[in-house]
Amino acid sequence: MAGEYSRELSDKVFAALVRNAKKGFRVGSRPGFGLRRMLVSKDGITRQQLVRGEWKSVTNERVVLSLGPEQELKWIREIFRMYISRLFSMRDIADALNQEGVPFPDGKKWNHQNVGTVLTHPKYKGTAVYNRTTSKLRGPERPNPESEWVVVPNAFPAIVDAETFETAQQIRRSRQWNPSDEQVLAPLKRLLSMHGKLSTGLVRNEPGALSPSAYQRRFGSLANAFALVGYESPRIALARARLTIQQLRRELMNYLVRRFPNEVFVHTRGPIHRNCLRLRNGRKVAVRVCRAKPVEILGHVWILHKPGPDKGLVSLMAGASTDNKTLEVFYILPPFSSGREVQLTASHEWLKKGARLPNLDSFYDEVRSFMTRREKTLYVEKRTRNHYFSEYAIARMSMAQRLHWQRTRRKRSDFPQIDATL
Repeated sequence: MAGEYSRELSDKVFAALVRNAKKGFRVGSRPGFGLRRMLVSKDGITRQQLVRGEWKSVTNERVVLSLGPEQELKWIREIFRMYISRLFSMRDIADALNQEGVPFPDGKKWNHQNVGTVLTHPKYKGTAVYNRTTSKLRGPERPNPESEWVVVPNAFPAIVDAETFETAQQIRRSRQWNPSDEQVLAPLKRLLSMHGKLSTGLVRNEPGALSPSAYQRRFGSLANAFALVGYESPRIALARARLTIQQLRRELMNYLVRRFPNEVFVHTRGPIHRNCLRLRNGRKVAVRVCRAKPVEILGHVWILHKPGPDKGLVSLMAGASTDNKTLEVFYILPPFSSGREVQLTASHEWLKKGARLPNLDSFYDEVRSFMTRREKTLYVEKRTRNHYFSEYAIARMSMAQRLHWQRTRRKRSDFPQIDATL
């Protein structure tokens, strides 16, 4: 029932928006570079220009597009002139605008996508267009076929004439081509031979290359495109090791939950912070899976990252093998509060403060025993802890307290005594 009502309401709202768009009114948000939103009454009388973030307040009022400042209009026409007469690419036009210091809305710099919007959107020839894209239930935005567009010619003053706009579209269609994989990978090979490496920044700044997102869509990922030209970034191996460590951590937590049913549970701390384990008595245990890093002398060390939300929790530390594919050692450790990562070896002082597990079957008993011993140790240390202040400081505070009480008694004695018989 509720779902059907929601669908009917959505259809009614969409139909109302289409009716307004067919009348030439603005149905959308930002007007774009060179244009402004103008508030008009139901009779078409101009009210005021709406600034960014300002909405109309009266239901029967409407919004239309109007021309922006003359300086922006000049640059819109210049963009079309550079594209048609000087045969600039969209990227070259964006670079030229940035060099001239032409401001783009939001204070951002021009790029080829912004220039492409100016060159292809019909609103710059005075045509109002609605329903070019669709997005249902906050899903991804998808383009609609031109047959579903709502087009209203001459809805507002044009910045460029229709002939100039159509000429730009013909040039754009003539420049579109479907290159082969060898052609799109050629710029990457050239970059690799010049710099000896590849990165997102190098690809983005290479004029003859596709954008990083285009390589990602074509080959599945930018790393796959790099691999096709014979380059593997050192970050790729680190990222794969990180994913393997995350998988090992999930498998370790699931195993402990299955091994100790009704005793150990997974405690969720939201989508940002990592999960931890929770014992039946409510105590929480952090799970720290440390990847192995090869070193020349010691063979390998375990990288223990800073605790973050696990600060203050007893930890189950699991050290990975040299290839980071299995877990080889397990420790129960006291809370780890370092602000930076630590490289652990088997003889590290921090590991000596904890207890090594012979196997995971003894985890529950060992962690409870470790917590009990730690609480007793903290209690004894608290009872036998030396005072924070020196004897001299204690004497000064005692003297100050005596002087305070002396002044208080003196003030009380200065008050006149009232006869109780009156």
